[in-house]
Amino acid sequence: MHQAFYPFYLLLAIWCLAHRRLSVVQFGASGIPLILYYVTMAIAQRNPNWVLEYHGRSHLKASGALPAFDAIIGTLLRGNAVGLLKGTFVFLVFISAALLRGTSLRSVTG
Repeated sequence: MHQAFYPFYLLLAIWCLAHRRLSVVQFGASGIPLILYYVTMAIAQRNPNWVLEYHGRSHLKASGALPAFDAIIGTLLRGNAVGLLKGTFVFLVFISAALLRGTSLRSVTG
């Protein structure tokens, strides 16, 4: 499970709690593996803020000259195969999220 999906899993669990009759016990139990992983890594790294420090070091530094959408454009501008693949993947995730958001808004409004 990639760390980028944690907020989505939390929102999915909250949605299931509200709309799919997920019990509070099941809701709490669904978070146990993530909590155990986080605590184990915090102990191993000797740093309770290990997640933010790691991502701040590795993902927040700009790879291109653009302040916005650098994860897509900056990675594509690297020119290597990994950069092209990663940039394309991030772009497709961005487009999918935008399309899904539009679909969910239309289904709610009518």
